Amino acid sequence: GGGMYNYSRSNPIIANTTFDTNSATYTGGGIYNYDSSSPSLSEVTFINNHARDGGGVANYYLCNPVFQNVVFQSNWATSKGGGLYSYLDSYPQLLNVVFSANQAEVGGGIYLLTYSTSLEKPFSVLTNVSLHKNTAETSGGGAYISITNLLMTNVTISENTSYGSAGGLLFGGNETTMTNVTIKDNTARIGAGGLSASSDFMKLTNSILWGNSPEQ
Repeated sequence: GGGMYNYSRSNPIIANTTFDTNSATYTGGGIYNYDSSSPSLSEVTFINNHARDGGGVANYYLCNPVFQNVVFQSNWATSKGGGLYSYLDSYPQLLNVVFSANQAEVGGGIYLLTYSTSLEKPFSVLTNVSLHKNTAETSGGGAYISITNLLMTNVTISENTSYGSAGGLLFGGNETTMTNVTIKDNTARIGAGGLSASSDFMKLTNSILWGNSPEQ
């Protein structure tokens, strides 16, 4: 937690705040949320932050933060999640969020790998989200998402690059609905330029995949 560390059910309200040029050796360059910590963020910008996992923000173990009107710009991770990293039963909620020019080895904009051990089966929700010109070295230029439950509505994934596979979105999981999703002008060195999916159940409606290109 280079800028801020929220630990053990810490749920602050963060508004009209900028996290700029913070760094952590391991997790969460801007903010690290751990152990049931679920802050609410509005009108917040993360810019030029750096960590191994979660250049902008990292969520680890039962963290369900809410991001509204938030910008992740030019953050980077040496491993996973240039902008946002979530792992182990953590389900972020994103509304009106922009990921631009973030970089990582896996998941240039977003790295979301989680599963539900709860009977309630919580969902991650992405609404009015833009992933634009993010870069991954190995997979998921825009995002790497492997999750049990996901709702995506009005999401644009454009001009992202992977020097490995899945320039736009690498997705795996189940119980997923994607509506009004545009995946365009993404590039990858191998595999799908736009969307690479391995899912038990995925419903894709009213969506556009356009102008994506793998080099091979």
